Amino acid sequence: MSLYAFLDDSVPRLVSACFDAGDLILRHYKADLTPEVKADGSPSTVADKEAEAILCATLNTLPQQFPIIAEEAFEGKLALDVSHETFWLLDPLDGTREFLSHTDEFTVNIGLVHQGIPVFGMVYIPVEGFLFFGRQGRGACMMGRDGMATLLKPSARPLNQLRMITSRQTKASPQMFLDKIAPVACVTTELHAGSSLKFCRIAEDRADIYPRPGRTMMWDTCAGDALLRSMGGMVMDATGAPLTYDSKTLENPPFMALSADVWGVLSDG
Repeated sequence: MSLYAFLDDSVPRLVSACFDAGDLILRHYKADLTPEVKADGSPSTVADKEAEAILCATLNTLPQQFPIIAEEAFEGKLALDVSHETFWLLDPLDGTREFLSHTDEFTVNIGLVHQGIPVFGMVYIPVEGFLFFGRQGRGACMMGRDGMATLLKPSARPLNQLRMITSRQTKASPQMFLDKIAPVACVTTELHAGSSLKFCRIAEDRADIYPRPGRTMMWDTCAGDALLRSMGGMVMDATGAPLTYDSKTLENPPFMALSADVWGVLSDG
């Protein structure tokens, strides 16, 4: 079975795993959890760990087995062996700070990397009950808990009226990325959201660019990155090159996520 046939065949089980992980997270959401602080200063909760266990259990029963790099399990481990051609990247509760602050802006993320490129991504928003997924060559969909899926299609927008979405947490200025698009585009609206919601908002045509000059890890971006690439969008680094997933530290450089329309203009230039 080819990699892409395997992914298509696995979608129903991955959807079910995301829904189960999201339901567990929502049960914990109503409780007053005391977080642990990891070595990098980021918080972790029992919801993160239990949701990760659900996702890993499903991945470990799929007919093709690939290494799993999951945020909670990775804590304190050695650097990733980048010789792996294909591997999963999991963030079982992306936006733990948002979860603890009760902003509703947190997600469940499953991504698959092949030869350094994110080729499949699934992002579930537990509070909203919507799931986004896309894979290379197949496009992207948004699905509700009723199982009804809608194909997500790129749409054109005037380049002098772009909508920028940024993190609620980062304090770093996105100016270096705004300067990069200034010759061809202009931002007129700024939005804010937590976690991988920012990628989803671009996918559903509620935002156009997401600059992120601050620190992120590969499991933070892989699923959302794959989602946008499946629609013709891109996540580029500060040089304008597509983001790659072969860092031994698992840390991303500064990046900007782009809708298909904006990426098309920049890549042509």
